[in-house]
Amino acid sequence: MRLSSNAPTTTRLGIFEACLYRSFLAIKDLGMSKYGQYCPLALAAEIFCERWNVLIIRKLIEGSSRFNDIHRGMPKITATLLSSRLNDLDYAGIISRTKLK
Repeated sequence: MRLSSNAPTTTRLGIFEACLYRSFLAIKDLGMSKYGQYCPLALAAEIFCERWNVLIIRKLIEGSSRFNDIHRGMPKITATLLSSRLNDLDYAGIISRTKLK
């Protein structure tokens, strides 16, 4: 896993807007808690304020790239829930999966 940098535009604001739009669609599709807000900050909060998501992203920023590395850093989360959260973040475009060689 790694933080996603795949965005259709090259400007920082364009990347942010594209990520938020994809996140908005993911919130609708995944059934995550949604409040119908179109404010970029509210959309970001709907993704990042889900329980465990901030800690997962922190572990990725720290350099963890494998599932077990992330899971060892957060021993109280179940493997099933971690997998679900990673899939949600991947679908929202916040992170992306890559095959390790």
